[in-house]
Amino acid sequence: MKRFLLVPLALSLSSFVLLTDYSFINKPDPFHLEADYRQVAPAKFFTREVRGDHLHYADGEASAYYSYFLNKDNALVGQLGYYYNKVNWQNNPFFTGSHYNYGVVSLAWVSTALERWRWIFAFSNSVDLHTFNWGKSGIYYGLMWGRYAVRHNVGIHVGWYGWVGVENDYLFPLLGIDYQPTPRWQINAIFPVDASITYFFGHNWGLRAAYACFGRPYRMPHRMHGGKGAYHDGIFATFSSGIELDLRYNWSNHLFLLVGGGYNTGGWIQVQNHNGHHKHYDNFDGAPYGVARITGSF
Repeated sequence: MKRFLLVPLALSLSSFVLLTDYSFINKPDPFHLEADYRQVAPAKFFTREVRGDHLHYADGEASAYYSYFLNKDNALVGQLGYYYNKVNWQNNPFFTGSHYNYGVVSLAWVSTALERWRWIFAFSNSVDLHTFNWGKSGIYYGLMWGRYAVRHNVGIHVGWYGWVGVENDYLFPLLGIDYQPTPRWQINAIFPVDASITYFFGHNWGLRAAYACFGRPYRMPHRMHGGKGAYHDGIFATFSSGIELDLRYNWSNHLFLLVGGGYNTGGWIQVQNHNGHHKHYDNFDGAPYGVARITGSF
């Protein structure tokens, strides 16, 4: 792989489980492990039905990747992963389940065969580990992501990302730019995966300010556990956004650590019946949160 095309793509995509930039690909180190976790402080609801109650939210993921090089410019990358989501409030009128666990598998083709281009074509699948019912809880994801190296420090991003499953679907364009004006500064503005500014200091350290979103990927539907009444076997999704500041440590492309925190500016939870109809929203206020991430390659 042409390494100069990979380094500027070292994004922190903790807000988008099942979506990675594969910047870890390196033939001498075919194995890659990563994990992250976020915990949000209780956020107060302000819509009528649940006003005064507090939403308790957390999410995390852990994945193992293996890269197999077909030749110097093309690699296949397999993933086995796990995703966790906690969504709970005391007087939830719709469902009783609060902990959701998912298994994830994916296969990607990453290519730098075209001059100045780096392309990712990926397919992923997740399923609720509580039921293992692909018909009711399986979600299928697709990604096509290209980066064109305009210069050694500027890249243009194009593509799409989407998913279908649990009576819902969504498709996003993927557009943006990454720019490194000096060796100490990195600016990423790539919708919808990364909006951040990083300042590097010392040999291994960085400070990063970033936009974050919750409910990953956007509007990801969950099949309810313990749905009540008309919401038996129902569906819910959450979304909120925030701003965070992170301290990063990177050691020789083998170990990456991130710790940080920010403020979730508030959002909503949407509930639907079992076939995706009769949608209802409840809104909640902002709250602080913390985040940690670790990755390693060998």
